[in-house]
Amino acid sequence: MNSPLAPDTLNQLVPLCSGCGACMNSCPKNAIKLVPDAEGFVRPRVHSMDCTGCKTCIRICPVLHAESHPSPQQNPLAVYAGWNKDGSIRLASSSGGIFSALAISTLKKGGTVYGAAMGENLRVRHIRITTPEELSTLRGSKYIQSDTGWIYRTVKKDLKEGLPVLFSGTPCQIAALHQYLKHAYPLLLCVDIICHGVPSPKLFQEYIRLRESGEENRKVTSVQFRDKRVGWKSFSMVCRFGDGKAAYAETLHRDLFMQGFLGNFCLRPSCYACAAHKERRHADITLGDFWGVDLHMPELDDDKGTSLIFIHSAKGESIWREIQDAVFSKPVPYELAVRYNHAYHQSFPHHPAEKLFHDNIGTIPLEALIAWCHKKGQPSLLRRIARKVKRSTKRIWNRRMR
Repeated sequence: MNSPLAPDTLNQLVPLCSGCGACMNSCPKNAIKLVPDAEGFVRPRVHSMDCTGCKTCIRICPVLHAESHPSPQQNPLAVYAGWNKDGSIRLASSSGGIFSALAISTLKKGGTVYGAAMGENLRVRHIRITTPEELSTLRGSKYIQSDTGWIYRTVKKDLKEGLPVLFSGTPCQIAALHQYLKHAYPLLLCVDIICHGVPSPKLFQEYIRLRESGEENRKVTSVQFRDKRVGWKSFSMVCRFGDGKAAYAETLHRDLFMQGFLGNFCLRPSCYACAAHKERRHADITLGDFWGVDLHMPELDDDKGTSLIFIHSAKGESIWREIQDAVFSKPVPYELAVRYNHAYHQSFPHHPAEKLFHDNIGTIPLEALIAWCHKKGQPSLLRRIARKVKRSTKRIWNRRMR
């Protein structure tokens, strides 16, 4: 007879847990729950009284079995730049609105679409939709880790009932779904994103607390992470309030949440060594922003949002052909597509201010903490001088070699 797992067994086995929830969904006794750790990131905890020791959770973990379902090819089959021909959809989307075209195609076939939505109390979770009218809830980036709940079980139920399914998420969530399903389903289309990583939930909590502070004590009722009011490349963070008065809006370079998130000192530990977003993708299609398009293909840049579309499978290629009437697209060399999208195939390195951030978030003003972390991440004067000397020496050497 198997012995029940101790409550912290999975965390000890998988210190770089991504919080995907595959273990919780796979447990036949529902003995696993995801609970926040000291830094606010959810991790699995086993309820030993219900656990039978079957170890299904260990066998299903996508981090422990990172190479179980890799794409057969290293580079994608094809890469495109493009956008949705419907201008209103493109404007409401973070990038070019390609996800909406894929989703509408699935829904027209009587299928279901899964993705991250922000609901009550600004909670981000994965939901299932069946109509185009619901699609607006899934549209747009949410820079918070989505709670997948029991969603993998629902996806499996739809697939067994013969429904076409589009599942969208981060690379680790796509890997988790594949591990949970155990074998391929022809009617499943998986779409992931070029993922920067997920920030600490405590950053978002403190940020909302700051936005709600002040004399009026207004409650934030919705957040838009990628508003295009001043353009796609300089997108804005927008918070709307329950009193209906003017919303808060600030560009990514000035907004505190974006300064923290893009500063890379508050990411989930697993994001610094992500096993899922390497060049061998688990998804059929990867979507992202075509950063650098203004430099290399300016004819495709009107600052309204230009997407990158990476096709990884024959299934993805087939679906891409189906939506051509709804999108504008143009082929892009792979090397050019990833030149300013390093997160496509590599994780960001650890930041020297990680401990500083997690030790002090919630104890000192957010603006002061963000500035402190950025300052700690700056190279010392000697290191900056050394870098300049190295660059100058390299330029001189290159000139002599010509």
